[in-house]
Amino acid sequence: PDYGYKLADAVASGAAEYGVALCGSGIGISIAVNRHPALRCALVGEPLSAALAREHNNANAIAVGRGNNAANQAGVIGGN
Repeated sequence: PDYGYKLADAVASGAAEYGVALCGSGIGISIAVNRHPALRCALVGEPLSAALAREHNNANAIAVGRGNNAANQAGVIGGN
């Protein structure tokens, strides 16, 4: 959770526009990030979910689990 809080603080303070959080499943880190009232972190598994989370839910952070194929697509999901 420590890194989730750091990511949330960076986005909330304006030091970062968006955040990408990584962990084993993505679930724990997304919960940690979402504890911050200014953050909306979506757990995503592929690029479409990431795009829709941003477009329809105004997500300002995404979480990706390394244990699924999404970790291999992190650059694609993040828009790089």
